Amino acid sequence: MQRVIAVIGTAGRDKQFPMDISHWEFICRAVRFYVRPGDHLVSGGAAWADHAAVWAFNEGLSASLTLHLPAPFEASFSGGNGTSGGAANHYHRQFSRAIRRDTLADIQEAILGGAQCTYQAECKGYAAMFARNRLVAEQCTHVLAFTFGMGAEPADGGTKATWDMAGPGKMRRHVSLKPP
Repeated sequence: MQRVIAVIGTAGRDKQFPMDISHWEFICRAVRFYVRPGDHLVSGGAAWADHAAVWAFNEGLSASLTLHLPAPFEASFSGGNGTSGGAANHYHRQFSRAIRRDTLADIQEAILGGAQCTYQAECKGYAAMFARNRLVAEQCTHVLAFTFGMGAEPADGGTKATWDMAGPGKMRRHVSLKPP
């Protein structure tokens, strides 16, 4: 049976835990270790942790990828300030600067390379983020979560909500980004 792995976690929003390229390299090493060539990856398309699924697919580390995106996407997410798409663009711009690569172009590459996509409608507010998180949680058989929490479960927030929606019947693994 094919594993369907949701790669979820921090999008770099928490000012208490500023992220840099070393965090990205750590996430990529963990994904490279965990993912097998026949796996199907699932991502919400967010910056940092979610983006590791896009990276792995583009690197040929997984068989396939589904992106449940919070807004329509054509080179960037649709939507301005106060929308899920606008927020996604904002955090991807910060992420791109931190790791010195165009992460929105990575998403476009994955789509052109055969990634399956769903898109939430562009709208005011952030309900689209929660809707796409539910799709990620429902589709997966496994969860690989990256947060700054220290325990066996993610820190509170959107990642923890997605983790909880996936439920204990799925194989779930939390990887802390805090140094030991």
